[in-house]
Amino acid sequence: MPKIKSKRRKRKETIHSVAEYLIEQLKGSGIIIQRYDSKSSLSIYLKLDYGVLNSIRISDHKGKDHLKYKFNVLTVCRDFTSTKNQTVYGNVIRHYFPTWEKEKLLKMILDDRNNKISKYGASTYESLKGIKIAENYTKTGFWQNSEIV
Repeated sequence: MPKIKSKRRKRKETIHSVAEYLIEQLKGSGIIIQRYDSKSSLSIYLKLDYGVLNSIRISDHKGKDHLKYKFNVLTVCRDFTSTKNQTVYGNVIRHYFPTWEKEKLLKMILDDRNNKISKYGASTYESLKGIKIAENYTKTGFWQNSEIV
């Protein structure tokens, strides 16, 4: 009789699979990725270009209200529509994607990068990454516990 995987184990495999796919695609596009795997949940966090392109949260639960990730990939998100699965906090729109909408997320991130490079110029965009590093490298939490992948 085949062994049935637990729901938690399936969610963990899905989250890790999505993270690996996004990392491979984003690195292939030249984006620097810092990865942090939560110690208290199944969540994986990916900071893009040291935060210039914001961060992705891949998880199986809603998350903490004070942590406002721009991009959220959730195993509990049923579908994607541009207005249904987004919320606004200050000037940041938070987007929510089901795990099977990875391509829409990738397109949104790459479009965001292209818009920033067009707006600021390539050299200024590179300088912004250096500024993010300088602002955050001594901070505890994500910056000290993540690794560049």
